[in-house]
Amino acid sequence: MKELTRELIPDLIVGSRIIGGGGGGDPYLLQLIAQRVICEYGPVRLWAMDEVPPDALVIAIAIIGGTTVLAEKLPNGEEAVQAVRCLEHYLRRPATALISIEGAGMNGVLPVIPAARLGLPLIDGDFTGRAIPGIHMTLPSIAGIRATPMAIVDSRGSRVILDIQDDETAEIMARSTVVDMGGVALIALYPTDGGQLHGTIVDGSVSHMIQIGHALNEVQDHFHDPTLLIRQTTGSEELFRGKVAEVHREWQNSYGYVRGDALIEGGGLYVGQEMSLKFQNEYLLAAVGRRLVITIPDNIIVLEARTGTPIPPEFLVSGMDLVILGLPAVEGWLTQEGLAVIGPRAFGYEVDYHRFLKARKKIH
Repeated sequence: MKELTRELIPDLIVGSRIIGGGGGGDPYLLQLIAQRVICEYGPVRLWAMDEVPPDALVIAIAIIGGTTVLAEKLPNGEEAVQAVRCLEHYLRRPATALISIEGAGMNGVLPVIPAARLGLPLIDGDFTGRAIPGIHMTLPSIAGIRATPMAIVDSRGSRVILDIQDDETAEIMARSTVVDMGGVALIALYPTDGGQLHGTIVDGSVSHMIQIGHALNEVQDHFHDPTLLIRQTTGSEELFRGKVAEVHREWQNSYGYVRGDALIEGGGLYVGQEMSLKFQNEYLLAAVGRRLVITIPDNIIVLEARTGTPIPPEFLVSGMDLVILGLPAVEGWLTQEGLAVIGPRAFGYEVDYHRFLKARKKIH
């Protein structure tokens, strides 16, 4: 058993931010809260999947809401504690361990807060291996594990339980509920026996994010090109470099989703070429000219060229110098069932998944 200490939080933050690639919200917003609760309540036990008892009740934790709303209405962490307690009360059963719904962005860090507050272990894994825009877009869901019942709690302490058979309907109703709660809330969901989770999660992803963050925090000041270091630590590949020429956005709905595209004019080795990026909260497709080079579920990581900082779609501006990296999806997404949930056609694009590299193995 490992422990997640206060000193490891900056590494987890950086790793989660890099894997998010600009999606999933900025985990830096949670750093002070996570460090404070660990100082007050002690380190969080980090369980490997083989340490989880088969009859353990595992509960996933997530922030739900548009990323632009999250930046303005940051939860304080108490909502996540209340959400776990609310779901425990509904199930009439105490939680044994917590897990992150996505190993990227804010949700890659968030479960540390209720785990510390409640004295519960955190499982070293997550449900997606990347940032995702919907709570039904998870590996356990395509394996038949229900997202509900789920508890939704807002900053005022209002609580809602949703118990719905279909995960996609649960996503729609949860988003609608959160709009009425002010646009952002914390949810406890996917209550599952430990034995059911084996083979359905991205194993070891918390440790992996910490390793990435540690490598970057240790030596980033000595690298002329921080994006090269990021490629080396993540196993990603460079797809393009250039300057943002145009950005088009539309606010798709009241949920705070940002949808649009950006045009990047190539620089360096890519002079004379143009990349088109499509996004819906997360980056979903990239094409150079008419050639599609990467699609979701492979991870498109968009970095500011000078600093290596991940840039969310809502912060793209003309004139910004970018480096675009590609990180292969975990293998669980590349099944017919996985691509039906998180492939490009699931987002309304009339193209099939484009495998830019061999699928990455599950992390151990």
